[in-house]
Amino acid sequence: MNNMIKGIDYIAVGCWGLVLNDQEEILLIKKAINDYWEHPGGNVEVGETLEECIVREVKEETGIVAKVVDFILFDQVFFGPEKKHWLAFDYELKYISGETINREPEKHDGVAWFKLSLLPSNLSPFTASLIERFSTKKIK
Repeated sequence: MNNMIKGIDYIAVGCWGLVLNDQEEILLIKKAINDYWEHPGGNVEVGETLEECIVREVKEETGIVAKVVDFILFDQVFFGPEKKHWLAFDYELKYISGETINREPEKHDGVAWFKLSLLPSNLSPFTASLIERFSTKKIK
């Protein structure tokens, strides 16, 4: 199993989060591998709930302590040239505390807060789609 690749040899399960602060800004990370800004998240570990996963991933990647506010949606994601297959659970989170830092510089080129009205043009397709669905849900 150690040589198996998530999303290729088996379907991977992950959680991602839209972390919002009191200024209605969203926390994004810039992936080094593809020059995209995207919302933080990652692989669910054995014995971990989905909510525990996204809170842990946000802290591991950005230094931020956040709490889950609401479940946004479930999606299947196929990405990269290999068409890696992930089951993705997306959550809305609220910033609680912590200094925003890039805690994984080997994976990310940056971490920053953005106004929902002033997002970077190079959002990952997955993140762009989620933000659009999230914004539509909030307007209703």
